[in-house]
Amino acid sequence: MTTIRIVLSASLLLGCTDLPDHDDPRALELEEDTCEDLLDNGDFDDGDVVWKVNRDNIIFTNSEVPQGATMRADSGTRFAWLGGETSTTRSLAQDVGVPGSATRLRLRGRYFVAAETETGPVEDTLKIEVADAATGAVRVTPLVLNNTMATVRGDGPFRWTDLDLQIDSSQVAGKRATLRFISTNDGQNNTNFLFDSLTLRSSTCP
Repeated sequence: MTTIRIVLSASLLLGCTDLPDHDDPRALELEEDTCEDLLDNGDFDDGDVVWKVNRDNIIFTNSEVPQGATMRADSGTRFAWLGGETSTTRSLAQDVGVPGSATRLRLRGRYFVAAETETGPVEDTLKIEVADAATGAVRVTPLVLNNTMATVRGDGPFRWTDLDLQIDSSQVAGKRATLRFISTNDGQNNTNFLFDSLTLRSSTCP
C-alpha cells in the first residue's frame, strides 16, 4: 500500500493562500504582514494618535459625552464621533500599507447612526473611502451612510451595530492607501455617526 503524506502549511490553515518563498529571509515577515491588522489604534484608546483629523472634537472619551447622552465606547474608553452638529464636515483618516497580494480588504468594527430626521429626505451623509495615499485620488467608496439609515430610531436605547465590509483594494495593492471617514451635515437637522473597534485585514485572512 502506498502512503501519501499531506503537509498543510500554517498559511493554508490560517486561510492565507499566498505561500512565501522560504529561501527569502523576509518570507516570514511578509506572511505575518499580510494577516496582521493594517490599522493602528483602531479602538481610539490612544486618542487621535496615527489618525488625521480635521477637528479637535472627533475622538471622545466616555467622560466627555455630553450630559444626557448615552453613547459609550464599544471597547476601552474612547470612540470616534463624526457628524454631531449642523453645517459641519468632519474627517478621520489613516494611511496604511496594503500588501501586494491583497486585492480585497475586510474592514470590521462597530458603528452607530442616530438622526433627528430619519424618514428623509437625505440631509446628512458619511462616506468611507479608500484613496491612493500618494495622489489623494479616491479609488473606492465601500459605504455611504445617511440620516435615513439610523441604527437606533426614536428614543430607542443606544447600541452598537456590527460593521463588516469587503473592500476592493486592487488599485492600491502594494501601495500606501488612505482609509478615510468623512461626514457632511447640512444646516437643517443633526445626524451622529459613531465608530469603534475598527480592524482592517486582507480578506483572505481570519
